[in-house]
Amino acid sequence: MKVSPLLGFILVVSFSNAQTVDSISVSDVEENNINIRPPYFDTELTRHRIRSIEFTSADTLSTPNPSREAVALYRYLQDMSGKQMLSGQMWTPWGINEIDYVLSKTGKKPAIAGFDYINEPQNAGENQKAIEYWQNGGIVTMMWHWGAPGVGEGYENSKATIDIDQCFVKATLEYEDFWADLERIGDWLQKLEDAQVPVLWRPFHELDGGWFWWSKEGPEKFKLLWRTMYEYLVHERGLNNLIWVLCYTGNPDGDWFPGAEYVDIAGADTYDNLTDSHVSMYYSVLESVDDQNYPVAFHETRIPPRAEECIEDGAMWSWWMIWHTDWLSGIDENYLKEEFNSHLVVTHDELPDILTTYGWEEDCLPTKISAYVKIDDNDWEEANKMILNSGTLATIKVSADEDGL
Repeated sequence: MKVSPLLGFILVVSFSNAQTVDSISVSDVEENNINIRPPYFDTELTRHRIRSIEFTSADTLSTPNPSREAVALYRYLQDMSGKQMLSGQMWTPWGINEIDYVLSKTGKKPAIAGFDYINEPQNAGENQKAIEYWQNGGIVTMMWHWGAPGVGEGYENSKATIDIDQCFVKATLEYEDFWADLERIGDWLQKLEDAQVPVLWRPFHELDGGWFWWSKEGPEKFKLLWRTMYEYLVHERGLNNLIWVLCYTGNPDGDWFPGAEYVDIAGADTYDNLTDSHVSMYYSVLESVDDQNYPVAFHETRIPPRAEECIEDGAMWSWWMIWHTDWLSGIDENYLKEEFNSHLVVTHDELPDILTTYGWEEDCLPTKISAYVKIDDNDWEEANKMILNSGTLATIKVSADEDGL
């Protein structure tokens, strides 16, 4: 399915192959700008059935009263869904300077810089770089290789095996460390909030992989950990700058989904050589979160997907992020330059002023949105369902009431 915007609130939907489309979801209706998420399709069928056309304001974060910066960033990501992918690069405090490396090889800086609260002595430096990246027009994502409570911090300790139940039994070492660690990381995130930095927060990454302590005892224990962290940081600490990113492995499993009220973005990762598997991975993410209208992130990869193939396959990731050091330097330089300079990939210099462009107040949003469908040369009809034969052209017009735009 190809979707292209026209003037005002008009979208043209045309089908070059026989497809079945479950739904078209239109989001971020503002400033004559509508975004459509690519739907599922079945190329075996000979006519096109759009079962529903759903119009939603998709800028609502799970966090109550989120910061203006967080809302603006989330609106931007929703607006870009299906159009372009944001480039991202992990930026470590050791080895090569990954941002400088990318710039030297491609002439571009990534739109998103990734950081990690992996070692306490380095966290002040991670925060400072994150603050500066946002202030200089970039986007920040933060992760945490959380060393197992009762064991210690660091990468190897994040793969330790513990009894997760002990994290919830008072007076145990695991309990004391668990809550002390949460408080400590909450303090670092508070500093980012104080600096008005919105954070794509991705704790418990590769949540269903089985190699980190948080994933070794199955989905129910993981969901308890996720919800506990969420309740502490959002409701007890009152942090309002976090956009919660649920990070699956390359085989997303919906049993691990903690619930829509705890998640803002979902994603997956793989370090395999990219083939068509990344397309199935994209749609597996959507299935695993009950088809929530989330941006879908390729939150870690050894090599970015080819942008032209992504748009052809209807798997336009919200962003991708290359892993650090040797993972980055091992990428063919010509390929790296090609992808960072693709018209389908957003780099640092191409980011808008996110707060100015997307930080509007809620009262400017429309209170009612209506859909009108025009099939071929027929008259406009208000509708929310339609069936199209092969070669049919459907134009969707969206109008807001007088209280809206």
